Amino acid sequence: MEQIRAYSDIVVKYLLGREETKDILLSFINAVMADSDLDLIRSLELKNPFNIQDFRGDKLSILDVKAVDETGRVMDIEIQSRGDRSFANRSLYYWSKLYSSQIMEAETYKKLKPVCCINLLNFQLLDEIDKFHSCYVLKEKEEPDKILTDHLILHFIELPKVRANMRNTPLEMWSQYFINEGGENTIMKTLLKDEPIIQRAHNEFKKFTEDERLRDIYESRLKAQRDHAYFMEVARDEGIEQGIEQGIEQVAAKLFDILDDEAISEKTGLSLDHVRGLRARQK
Repeated sequence: MEQIRAYSDIVVKYLLGREETKDILLSFINAVMADSDLDLIRSLELKNPFNIQDFRGDKLSILDVKAVDETGRVMDIEIQSRGDRSFANRSLYYWSKLYSSQIMEAETYKKLKPVCCINLLNFQLLDEIDKFHSCYVLKEKEEPDKILTDHLILHFIELPKVRANMRNTPLEMWSQYFINEGGENTIMKTLLKDEPIIQRAHNEFKKFTEDERLRDIYESRLKAQRDHAYFMEVARDEGIEQGIEQGIEQVAAKLFDILDDEAISEKTGLSLDHVRGLRARQK
C-alpha cells in the first residue's frame, strides 16, 4: 500500500472532525485566523463529526468538517487534492449553500451568521499570487478598507507554495505538517519535537494508519477518485461537442459488457439509478 497522506480528505476529516480531536481543529482554525489578523475563536461545536459508517459505499462525496464557534459563526474546512481555477467558483457556490441553509423561507435575514470556508489545497489555484495563504472578503472596490460584511470569508491554503524554510508561524507549521506527515525527514522531526499540538495530531494520524478498516476505506476512496478523474477526462474528450454529461454517459455505455452497474456508478460518478436507466435504454 502506498504512503497515506495527511492531506487526504478522509485523513483530514479523521484528524479534525472528531470530538476527541477538537483541540487540534481549534488550533488549526486559529492558525488560519491569526495569519489573516482575524479574531481567534474560543470554542467549537462539531456539526458533522467523523463516522466510519458514512463511508460505506460512498467514495466520491465531499468530505468537509463543519463546526460552529461560540458566536454562531459557521466554520467549514475542506481539502482538495486536485483542481483548477474553477475551484474558486465552486468554493463560492459551496459557501452560498452553507449560508442560505441557515434560515427557512419565512425567517428573518437577521438570523444569518458569518460563514468562513477554509480550503486546504494540494494544487496551485492562484498563479498570480506568490503567498500560500489567501483570504478573501467583500470590500468596496475603490476603498478596500471598507468591508461590506464579515459574513463571507474564503481562505485558500495552497500547499504546493509552501517552501521548506516556512516554519515561523502557526499556519506555516500546520501546512508543513500536512505536507510532511508520514515521513521521517528533518522538518517532521522538528515539528514533533517543538510543537505539542502537532505531536497530538501525529498520534492521531498513527491511529488512522494502524486501523485496517480506515486504511481500506482510504485506498478504496483514493482509487474511486482516480477512476473518476480518468473517466471525466475521457468523457471530456469524447463529449466536448455534446456536453460533459453525454460524454460520461458514452463512457458508461462502453462499460456495460465488462462491469456491473455499481462499479460503473463508482467509476463515472453517475448515480446508480442513472446508470440503470442508461442500461435499460441500451436493451
